[in-house]
Amino acid sequence: QKFFQVITLTLPSDKQKKLWDDIEIRVRDDLENEEYHPDYIHDAVFDELTSLDSNDVWPLIQLENNGGLHEFSWQADAMIKTLGLDDEYDSQNLTDDMFEEMQKFSDWLDARNLTLIQLDNGVDFLGFVIEKKAIGKVLDIAKKGMMDVYVIAHLEEKWGKIKAEFSSLYK
Repeated sequence: QKFFQVITLTLPSDKQKKLWDDIEIRVRDDLENEEYHPDYIHDAVFDELTSLDSNDVWPLIQLENNGGLHEFSWQADAMIKTLGLDDEYDSQNLTDDMFEEMQKFSDWLDARNLTLIQLDNGVDFLGFVIEKKAIGKVLDIAKKGMMDVYVIAHLEEKWGKIKAEFSSLYK
């Protein structure tokens, strides 16, 4: 849960409070109806995050296996708006390579002392923006929570073949 609290720090405080109140209600309801399962919190967090109004706040990039550049584009724009950044990311002039776009977005964020991280849930691409100075803390929290989290800026240097695999999933 601590990991999710850190990655939702990009939300305004009133939105954070409402999100966590809704998650608590959801988990409580799940517990009343079934036996406890560790995935309840994880599922509740993602259900609540993806039910947010993207015209208001949007703290993540979620791409399913068939999600493409259009999905990436609107979510990147909504995330930038949520972060309150004045300058715009050029999400309209996209290449046809999803990995290249992720790298470009990561570089754009890097120039603003932010970084894009990926939470690997084994199914979707789930990306979150955090401050660069928090990378170590976030990775440590994720490791303690047994979550696979990667910094997008470091993917290509660590896994040479991931570019082809990543691009083929999201074309």
